[in-house]
Amino acid sequence: MTFAAEVSEVRGTTVTPPEAAPPHRFPAATGVSYYPPAPVPQPKPLGILQLLSTLKRNPLECWTSAHFEKPVVAGGLPFKHILLVHEPHAIRRVLLDNSANYQKDSI
Repeated sequence: MTFAAEVSEVRGTTVTPPEAAPPHRFPAATGVSYYPPAPVPQPKPLGILQLLSTLKRNPLECWTSAHFEKPVVAGGLPFKHILLVHEPHAIRRVLLDNSANYQKDSI
């Protein structure tokens, strides 16, 4: 059993084996032989009860494949709407260049 599989078993998470991962996550040219455990993206957004349960266990397991493919993803809970920004230039704009125009939570 690999180290990643052992960690996954202890934590109760799902691990993406390197051979099943998208090619951009594990480029062959890096020569890296160890890959940290990573949750498999959800095919669609989770329902509210499953979302709350998963958030408690591991928030990264809530992310869908869209979170890894789109520069901005809208989501949240019924009482709170959020935008997750993943594109480096957009992150710079929100956090540094134009931060006064964006509301941010205290978390």
